[in-house]
Amino acid sequence: MAVLGIPSGALVQRIGARSTMLLADFARAPILASIPLLHGAGLLSFPLLLGLVALLGCFMPPYYASQRTILLELVGEDERLMSLGNSLIEGGAAFSALIGRPSPAC
Repeated sequence: MAVLGIPSGALVQRIGARSTMLLADFARAPILASIPLLHGAGLLSFPLLLGLVALLGCFMPPYYASQRTILLELVGEDERLMSLGNSLIEGGAAFSALIGRPSPAC
């Protein structure tokens, strides 16, 4: 985040928040899908897993920068809608952190 944060903001400003989020999602999808495929084939070593996770992490700063700025593109400059939208985004993030990950029994 510290290394790619500023260039990510410039990318969001250049191509837009929605496009940046879509680009990050489409770039992460094959990387993420390769992990179980490589594991199933017996080709996933720990160093390779670390490399794939680091590569996935490269797409997180532009995604987070877009996530913070897309609200303005979605609701416009209406302060009431901005406040409501921001509350929903932050509330969803806080709620998911509060409930945590599902237990293995689920």
